[in-house]
Amino acid sequence: MVTVGCQQEEKARPPALASDDGFSGGPIAAGTSRGGADGSTTGPSSPAADASGKLTKFEDDAFRAVSEYLEPVNIYVIDEKGLDFTLGEGGDGTFSVPGVEPRADTWILVEPVTDKSSMATLSVHDSRTGALRVPLVPINVLQGVLSTIQSDPTTPSSIAAQLLLRIVDGAGQPVKGVKIFVQGGPDITYATADTWGEFRDNTDSNGLALVYNMPARSRPGQEFTISLSGSVDKEVDARVIAGAITVLTINVDP
Repeated sequence: MVTVGCQQEEKARPPALASDDGFSGGPIAAGTSRGGADGSTTGPSSPAADASGKLTKFEDDAFRAVSEYLEPVNIYVIDEKGLDFTLGEGGDGTFSVPGVEPRADTWILVEPVTDKSSMATLSVHDSRTGALRVPLVPINVLQGVLSTIQSDPTTPSSIAAQLLLRIVDGAGQPVKGVKIFVQGGPDITYATADTWGEFRDNTDSNGLALVYNMPARSRPGQEFTISLSGSVDKEVDARVIAGAITVLTINVDP
C-alpha cells in the first residue's frame, strides 16, 4: 500500500501550477518560487475577495479539447496551510467562492452535485489574476485511459486519488522522456502519440502521465512530492484528495 505523507508547513519547494489551456491556471517552473522577494504568494495587502470564473470539462483522453460544464457544483478552495477550505457554488458554466485570499497557488476542488458522469476534480490556480477557468474530468475519459492497462485491468477507486500530469517546458511545449516517481511507488501509465500505453516508462511527445488509485485522505487531502527524472531532474509538491482527480501541468524550465 502506498503511504502519502503530509508535508510540513514550511517547504523548500512550492507547488507547481497548472497551465492556461484545458488544464487552466498559469505555469511556474518546478522548484522555484512564484512570490515576491521573500517567497510570499500574496502582496502586502491581499484582502479577501470572490474567487470566480468558468467551469469546463475535458472531451477526450488527449486532455486538450474542453467544453463548457453546465451542471451544478460545490466549490472548495483549500486554505494556504492546507488544513481547511472555503465553500462556494456554481452552475450554468460559472462559479463563485466568497472571501478567498488571493494567492498564486490556490487549490480549487470542484464536486458535481447531481452529475454522476464527472469526477470531483482538483486543480491549482493563480487567484490574483481575476476570472479563472476550472476543469472537470468525465469518468468515462478516465476509465478509457485505465482500460488500456490490459495486464492489470482496473477502474477508478472512489476511496483513492488520481493524478493527471502534463510536463511542459518554458514555452508550454510537452516534454518527452520524463519519468515520474511518487514515494511508495503507485501505478503510473504514460500517454503515447495516439493512445495510452502500459509499457512506456516515461513521457512521450505529448508529456502526459497518469498516477492512478493512490491512497489519499478525504478533503482537504494532503500534499506530497513528485520526483521527475530522465530528460529532466526536478521535484514538485502537489496535492491529492480521496475520490478526486488532480489535474496539473508542471513547467520544468528554471
